[in-house]
This record gives sequence, structure tokens and C-alpha cells, in this order.
Amino acid sequence: SVFRRSFIWAGLHMPFGMQVLYITQYICIDVAGSEQADGKDMGLWLAGTTVYGSCVLVVNLTLMMKMHTHHFFGTFLLLGSVASFFMFFWILSTFAKDDIKNLFEPTLSLTIVWLTLLLSVGQVFIFEY
Repeated sequence: SVFRRSFIWAGLHMPFGMQVLYITQYICIDVAGSEQADGKDMGLWLAGTTVYGSCVLVVNLTLMMKMHTHHFFGTFLLLGSVASFFMFFWILSTFAKDDIKNLFEPTLSLTIVWLTLLLSVGQVFIFEY
């Protein structure tokens, strides 16, 4: 049936897309020797948060592309999902007492974070469409 074929395709395809996201961003941010403006290493928290953010973007953009019905409420929910990731990241960065404290501003101010987000999301969508 059509449902079975699409389910099998998604089961084989999505792990590949997530591996592309993880490998691209982890190598670019954490392994490649990138440093913050003050000379600190990027670190696993920054790389992991960036990878998770790109997963949120890919999933929501994929849902938006495949819904084929774009109305105000659906678009609001999809954009709200992405905005809630950034909101909770800011809340954790502001009030946490561990390694994620004060990570929001440095993460969003780094050019390499935005470039790897664009590159990895673009790579997934090349294979998706």
C-alpha cells in the first residue's frame, strides 16, 4: 500500500538526514578547531544545541512543505514551535546554573553557527525534495 511504502521510505530516509545534520555541524563547530571571539572552545553544549536547533528547523520546515494547506493557524503553530525552541534555550541560558548558563548570546552571535545551520538544513532538503 501507499502508506506502507511511504513509512518504509521515511524509516530509511530520516536517519540519513539526521546523520547529515549531526556530522556536518559537529565537525564544523566542535572538531574543526573553531573558537569563540574570546578564545574559548565552542564546546559540546554549543554544538549539541546547534544540532538540536537544526533538527527543530528541519522537522518544522518539512511539515510545512508537506502539509499543502497553508492557513494562518497552521503557520502560527509551526513558527511558534521554532520560536519556543529559542525561547526555552534563552530561559535555560539565563537561569541555569550549569554549563549551559550564558550560552544563548554567544551561540547566536557566531557566524559559523548560522552557516552550519544553513548548510545542514540545505543538505537535508536537497535529498528531501
